[in-house]
Amino acid sequence: MSTSSSHNFQSELDASVLAQQHWNETPLYLDESERYSMYPWLYEAAEFRNHAGERVLEIGCATGCDLLQFVKHGATWKWQRTVSKGGHNS
Repeated sequence: MSTSSSHNFQSELDASVLAQQHWNETPLYLDESERYSMYPWLYEAAEFRNHAGERVLEIGCATGCDLLQFVKHGATWKWQRTVSKGGHNS
C-alpha cells in the first residue's frame, strides 16, 4: 500500500470514527430549530435549497429533520430502512 493510499485509508477511518462518535453522543430527538442552532453549518453544508425537483434518498432518517428540509425546498424523497450491525432495524 502506498503512502498516499494508506493516508486516504486512515482519513476514511478517522472520519468514520468521528461520525460514529457524533451520532452516539448526539440526541436524535432535536426539533428543527434546536438541530440547526446546535449545528449551524449543517443547513448550508447539506445544500437543502439546491435540490428542488430532484429525488433524495434518505438512509436511516432518524427524526427526518434533514429530509423535511429537502422536501420543503422542493425535492421528492424516498426513505430507506437501515439495519445496524446488531441486527436492529432503525
